[in-house]
Amino acid sequence: MSTPVIEIDGTTLEGGGQLVRNALALSSLTRMPIRITSIRGNRGDGGGLKAQHLSALNWLAEVTGAVVEGAWKKSKVVVFRPSVEAHVGLDLGSLGGERHVNIDVGSPGSVFLVFQAVLPVLLFGGLGDKPISLVITGGTTVSHSPSHAYVAQVLLPTLSRIGLPHITISPPTPNYSSLINTVTFTITPLSLGASLPAFSLVDRGEVDRVDVTVVAPSRAMRVVLRGEVRRALETWEKEFEVRMLLGDDNDDDNDGIDDNGDGAEEQQAAARANDSGKNNNNILYLFLALHTTTSQILSTDLLLPLPSRKKKPHHHPNLTALATRTVRALKREYDRGGCVDYRMRDQLVVFQALASGKCRVSGGGSGAGAADGDTSDHDEDGSGSLHTKTSRWVLGRLLGAQWDGQGNCEGVGWESGK
Repeated sequence: MSTPVIEIDGTTLEGGGQLVRNALALSSLTRMPIRITSIRGNRGDGGGLKAQHLSALNWLAEVTGAVVEGAWKKSKVVVFRPSVEAHVGLDLGSLGGERHVNIDVGSPGSVFLVFQAVLPVLLFGGLGDKPISLVITGGTTVSHSPSHAYVAQVLLPTLSRIGLPHITISPPTPNYSSLINTVTFTITPLSLGASLPAFSLVDRGEVDRVDVTVVAPSRAMRVVLRGEVRRALETWEKEFEVRMLLGDDNDDDNDGIDDNGDGAEEQQAAARANDSGKNNNNILYLFLALHTTTSQILSTDLLLPLPSRKKKPHHHPNLTALATRTVRALKREYDRGGCVDYRMRDQLVVFQALASGKCRVSGGGSGAGAADGDTSDHDEDGSGSLHTKTSRWVLGRLLGAQWDGQGNCEGVGWESGK
């Protein structure tokens, strides 16, 4: 007797790609067939599968031996029927003695959204306990998607802190703000039959330090923006360390700009004069990671596409305003009082559901939102953003997991390879 197909309405709650990624990942683990309709039906671009959804779907179909209907770009209905046999289609070839998986998005679609979709299967799919090298080619600085900085500085350290095996990520390439790049993750799956113990993130602590990452077309602009961030952080009236981390900097540039935070107007003028355009990546990206005294990490960021110099050769953004806006967004996140930021709360949902026992995650009160003013994922009442609530709904449909009003979950105790 065949297993009934679980119907997933793609317009539920947030109604975007997160629903698709979670549904495919959990279907792959549980081997429950699903049918997703009205895919990304709440999106203004017409909905349907994008390249990053399709690349994740195709790999999950391979690893589970799934029979798939509707696997093409812009498809609005997908039927995904995994084989009941364990990893029938998986071929982990050798790469320098290390097992490896290669996924090519085939577009600037986000590498890190594909990573989110396949990670639960790599960790909990009973693939043995030897490291797997996951190589994904696609976009690494994409709007409305996690960045390399976020994954490396917030997501992966938090996953280690909740008890998952340590995951490494390759450093950003010198031009990682370009359209397409390759990122390598090293993932050690849970041993066969092992489960993730219950975890608790409830003690927020006080601010200890803020790490600053800047990606910009020129070193001059990067240095000036770092100085503006320092000045904005000084308004907090708190004692903490500020660290400037490497973005896509080239310290060999001799532009006459220093990073001592002095002479803001003169520095901005020098940045405009020295912005020669030898780096053609027309984006400005600012990422702030706040570390607390209890090792929690909160973050915010701002991604600003810049017009082509051919179209607007004299255009230069107001770096003071951008730094102030981003620091204020980080302060709002900190003032919510949670142990995770609104994005990390969403990322932990699947692991709360799979863990063994009650998992407590303090997301703080209402508020937050992106520094660019996007409130589409705003947490209105402290119970979680729309993305978070959508993830919980999918996990409830496929695993039967339930959450209380504070975002805590009694995990099902999923055993690797179950």
